Amino acid sequence: MHRRRGFFVGFATIASLSVLATLAVAQGPAPAPLMVHQLKPNVYWVEGGGGNSGVIVGDKGVIVVDAKTTAAAGKELLDDIAKITPKPVTTVILTHSDGDHVNGLASFPAGITIIAHENNKKEQDAALAAGGRGAPPAGHLPTQTISKNKDDLKIDGVKVQVLHWAPAHTSGDVFGYSVSVSGGTAVVGAWGTSKHAGAAYVYARSGQTWHLQATLTDPGTSSDLFGYSVAVSGQTLVVGSFSANEGAGAAYVYVRSGHTWQRQATLTGLPGSSVFGAAVAISGPTAVIGAWGTGNQAGAVDIFARSGSTWHRQVTLGNPAGFSQDHFGSAVAVSGSTAVIGAPTATAGDDGATYIYTRSAGHWHRGATLADPVGDPNDHFGWSVAVSGTRVPRVLSGAPSTGSACGAAYEYTHRHGHWRKRVTVVEPSCASQDNVGFGVALSGRLAVLGAPGKNSFAGSVITLRVP
Repeated sequence: MHRRRGFFVGFATIASLSVLATLAVAQGPAPAPLMVHQLKPNVYWVEGGGGNSGVIVGDKGVIVVDAKTTAAAGKELLDDIAKITPKPVTTVILTHSDGDHVNGLASFPAGITIIAHENNKKEQDAALAAGGRGAPPAGHLPTQTISKNKDDLKIDGVKVQVLHWAPAHTSGDVFGYSVSVSGGTAVVGAWGTSKHAGAAYVYARSGQTWHLQATLTDPGTSSDLFGYSVAVSGQTLVVGSFSANEGAGAAYVYVRSGHTWQRQATLTGLPGSSVFGAAVAISGPTAVIGAWGTGNQAGAVDIFARSGSTWHRQVTLGNPAGFSQDHFGSAVAVSGSTAVIGAPTATAGDDGATYIYTRSAGHWHRGATLADPVGDPNDHFGWSVAVSGTRVPRVLSGAPSTGSACGAAYEYTHRHGHWRKRVTVVEPSCASQDNVGFGVALSGRLAVLGAPGKNSFAGSVITLRVP
């Protein structure tokens, strides 16, 4: 009796696929001698040639996954396949539209079946039309496209499961613009997906492995920037969509039941609110939503509380300073009954401010106004904020433009009824335009600071323990 073989291929991006993990080794920039590794009967990984390829021997022919970087490397791949089996190459599956995946096709025989995601083909068509060195081989464009997130194919006696892993380095997705984690759940925003409609991707951890649990898409219309901000706490997450409702904005609350995420509520600002949802935070039954565009960009923040499955607005906080262009609500954070709000362009010199609110008996009160410790113009103190702890909360506020945009962050604690600065977090090797503190996170004594300008704008993340 004939026994069918199975093989897994995953679409890694809107314009790409990601092969079996064994094959998904980092792509090298320069060709290298090919090395053939047998993974199991009739399944091989071919390393080198500027990229990695998979080879699956079918009943009558050979299925190839990715075709190397150059025509010469593609020919070498075909020569190695001929050493494995006399069967001809009949099918190629492309996991990506970049040259290190497709250019070797120039050496492949004409008339073969070439399978790719539909957006892979669109990008190849666009590259071919543009011409130049980035153009793919004209005679070897995809002949069969996949549009679904999952498809089961039968190719030459082999069962091939194709999965579309949408978030990756697809042009325009902006995957990773916002992130949040709580326990074994991580959420990643990609506001550029689907022509800026946006999306959010929920990952769950099982042991040491993270897998995609849900893809949340914009409930509204196109260009809503859904996923511009995200936050998760336990079984509840919030996704900001500040361009929804013609720029008034919205935020969507989702809850998990089993392995499924369902929308529980749509939150909106009061009349006159602007870019509501540009910043979001959640802690248990409390959600904090920033709307820095309100009131000629003076800014506002709405705090919602959940009772059962219903969310209601507890309070709308206006900019305490009352000045336009302060961008109050550009950054928000919440832990228990402590909320932190950044206003990075507050004061006449745009040095910024950070406001701390506490809840008592269901009412929110401003507990402290933290001024830029340096006080220099354009420090943008409060550009990013974080809070951790409930009994003795700690607050971290980033000032990425301080010190010629070297950047810094400041940690505060609440003791004996007062908020006091305890630690100034700086990077000893910090240089101009590193922007340390552009993003901050805090969990107990562990602080994480983003520095997108570091390493010639390749960026860096700094982790440290604060006393």
